[in-house]
Amino acid sequence: MPSLEKVLGEQVMKNRGGELVPTKSLLGAGKVIALYFSAHWCGPCRAFTPALVDFYRKWKAGDRADKFEVVFVSSDRDSSAFAEYYSDMPWLALPYAERTKKGDLSRMYKVTGIPSLVLLDGLTGKLITSEGRKIINGDPDGRDFPWKPLPLPDILGDTFIKNTGEQVSIDSLKGKVIGFYFSAHWCPPCRTFTPTLVRVYEKIRERTDDFEIIYISSDHDEKEFQEYFQEMPWLAIPLADSRKPLLASYFGVSGIPKFALVDENLKLITGDGRMAVASDLSGMDFPWKYKPLNVLKEQFGRYLNEAVCLVYFTDGEDAQMDRAKEALVEIAERERTQAEAEDEEQAMHFFVATPDEDISETVVHFLNVSRLLGRLLTCMH
Repeated sequence: MPSLEKVLGEQVMKNRGGELVPTKSLLGAGKVIALYFSAHWCGPCRAFTPALVDFYRKWKAGDRADKFEVVFVSSDRDSSAFAEYYSDMPWLALPYAERTKKGDLSRMYKVTGIPSLVLLDGLTGKLITSEGRKIINGDPDGRDFPWKPLPLPDILGDTFIKNTGEQVSIDSLKGKVIGFYFSAHWCPPCRTFTPTLVRVYEKIRERTDDFEIIYISSDHDEKEFQEYFQEMPWLAIPLADSRKPLLASYFGVSGIPKFALVDENLKLITGDGRMAVASDLSGMDFPWKYKPLNVLKEQFGRYLNEAVCLVYFTDGEDAQMDRAKEALVEIAERERTQAEAEDEEQAMHFFVATPDEDISETVVHFLNVSRLLGRLLTCMH
């Protein structure tokens, strides 16, 4: 993860008069930096801003005033609207002229709507949560500061249930890939995806026992929960279990259905297991781990929008695939190794495109080119 100085620049605005302060003055152990993506034209933003102002002022009046800071990242349409809206805010701001950096921040933290409050560790710059708005509304006194999610082993608890009512010990999950399925019977996209997930789950379980799924329900009542759970051959936590909000926060659940997977060491494999399953109905690519070099599929499409990608277009035949791997695998593995050693996101992602994947055709049409076979293409976010 880039440092906060690199993310925000060397200086941020302190007030409407344009006074600047060094970004490094915000940093330090035990601190939380909140990036507030907002705009005056946005009704929900104008509704949330006063609540954030109240929280901020109460916090600054306390004995840990220097441990929390907010930086306004504006989506206002012009500098005058920015200045007017910022005059209501007691915190810092990214200078309005930094439009490129604003776009980079939105992509980096996957901000797709406003208001959005992204909380970052003030020492490392690492993401704490993208759900800062929900946190401020739910914890107006800051009792849970610094709002870092519990480690997954501390959340999981000791037991789960089968749809027969039998309890199952967490010991039965040791050494397994675990999927966390956030869903509900009242949700039409959930009811569409659940049968697909059941079929893929059963195919995988025919080959290996090293896979389990835990259902985390958003059903309205116990009857609805039990009826829906009968369609599922895996485990669940009880309805309204205290683990549900903790798991939802841990995996950044903002909507359902959501299917996240962790490996046997409880390390995240993907937060977008739904797309992984939909792209691999045979389950042959299980456990859908992200490799240094991947075939370009729909599940990886987000990288084309969010990161720098190198794509080698092939005809899908073995000879071309081998040529692509020979060209890319060494540099792809080196990039992955460096990112893991530095505990950072990869700076570049590597893919092989084949004509039988719809996303390859989408890229070709988007670029308005008729032929990319045998070519390397760099996609810049």
